[in-house]
Amino acid sequence: MRPTRTAFLAALLLALALVLAACASGPTAAPSPTQPAQAAATAVPATPTPEPPAPTQIPPTPTTPATPTTASTATPIPPTPTLAPTATKAPSPTPTAVRTLDSRIAALLAKSAGISEYSYDFKMNLSGIDLSGTAYVKGAKMRQETMIAKTKIVQFLDMAKKVMYTLSPDGKTATRMDLSQMAAGQSQTPGDMVSALPADTQIVGTETIDGKKATIIQAVVKGLTQKIWVWDEKGLPLKYEVTAGSDEISASFSNYKFAAQPDRLFELPKGVTIKDG
Repeated sequence: MRPTRTAFLAALLLALALVLAACASGPTAAPSPTQPAQAAATAVPATPTPEPPAPTQIPPTPTTPATPTTASTATPIPPTPTLAPTATKAPSPTPTAVRTLDSRIAALLAKSAGISEYSYDFKMNLSGIDLSGTAYVKGAKMRQETMIAKTKIVQFLDMAKKVMYTLSPDGKTATRMDLSQMAAGQSQTPGDMVSALPADTQIVGTETIDGKKATIIQAVVKGLTQKIWVWDEKGLPLKYEVTAGSDEISASFSNYKFAAQPDRLFELPKGVTIKDG
């Protein structure tokens, strides 16, 4: 339970909710002025008495159909033009945000786009838990070997199939976890950490780490402050920090090796029993 939970503390999942409101309106009724006419008719002799009711009954007859006719004609017309422009304008904010990303940052991150196979060593501190190990990347696949309190945990991630397997220390069983709810670009490779930064990401400094020049960039997303030291030559992170209140996650990446990775590294051992987690 603990290794599986630890593996996902570095993944940041964001969500937005939309609330729609509807309005309703009701018809109004008009009073009928028949009382004064009947009072005047009372003083007239009995002979003209039938005549006042005749004109009094005529006006209500055309008035009743006139009211629904006007309402039914006007009501269905407004919704049609109102919905059309709303659907058309919805996608526009997305390309606008991408275009505002600092050109220097975009050029820096673009350097990692063509790097799909490599390995590296890592050290992490997840809210007081120290981890270290080696990871291997091949496209959308990743193998991560992590040492936790002298115990080696091996994990196999396949972001194309949205699944992860955690091998037990004895190597006899593997726990399968469904990653279908994880957003694209949120696996744990260093390349994923810099693949989809927000448009307001800023450059806050430079630093040399292990002889490698790095540009420090920073972004704040939903209260989470992310700070990344990006290797100027390769566009990959050398250091990573996330702060959320009193919780902190930090990681360092070293000993990068850029070479083709054998397929066997990303396959579960034969004979392993798989169970859902």
